[in-house]
Parts: sequence; structure tokens; C-alpha cells
Amino acid sequence: LEDHKPLGCSVEESLADEEDGANYVFVSEVVAGGNAQKAGLKTGDVIVRLSGTFDEVVNVSGLGIDKIKSLVAGRAEDSTLKMCVARGSDVMERHELA
Repeated sequence: LEDHKPLGCSVEESLADEEDGANYVFVSEVVAGGNAQKAGLKTGDVIVRLSGTFDEVVNVSGLGIDKIKSLVAGRAEDSTLKMCVARGSDVMERHELA
């Protein structure tokens, strides 16, 4: 995402009990016309990797919402945010059933 502040999406941490104890974070809402939509993010996408402090891409799969928030908040407004997502998982569905 070239212009990542504001992101133009909301995320939630799944409440589903995972066998491995993971706390997956998924996109719960995408703002029409926002940066997230322009970048191709969709509701239900699970965030698996994200730009780190020094532009390295960090694996955040299952690490919870606090880790993701700290990485996004720590980025300068003029720096590109790299985000990799998993699409087509059932994380959001399991969250809603939890």
C-alpha cells in the first residue's frame, strides 16, 4: 500500500480456538474507495506477512492483532506498507461461530 494511513480497512483477531494456539487476524471491513480496496484487500483476507520496522517483511501469521497494530503504527506515513494475505480461508467463519 503506497498510502497506508489511513489504511481504509478494519481488522479483527479471530476468537476461534486454534489447535496450535494461533491468533489469526483478518480483514473484517474494507472502506469503499479507501487505500485497502485500491490495493485489492477483501473482507476475510487473513494477514500473514507485513512490513517490519526496517522494511523487511515479517511473518505475523497467528501472532495476534497487537503485533500487527504495532508494525503498522511504527511505519512512517510516506513509507510503503507491504502486506501479504491468505485468501479463501475459513478464519472469519470460525470466528463468527466462536
